[in-house]
Amino acid sequence: MDEEVKQILQDAYDGYTKSLQGASEFIENQENQLNQALDHRAMMVEKIEKLKTLLDIKEEEAEDSESEE
Repeated sequence: MDEEVKQILQDAYDGYTKSLQGASEFIENQENQLNQALDHRAMMVEKIEKLKTLLDIKEEEAEDSESEE
């Protein structure tokens, strides 16, 4: 293999390797953010259920108050 072709292939390899690393980091960050959002949503649902119990809110009342907004 001549040196010019080898250099072109090496540059392509290096570029793809670097791009793959960036894509992997992006995906990991997105997964972390999604997991945090899911945890936050679960916490809010739990708190809403507790508040409904404490306030003695029935499901129909909750739906009516949401539709008024």
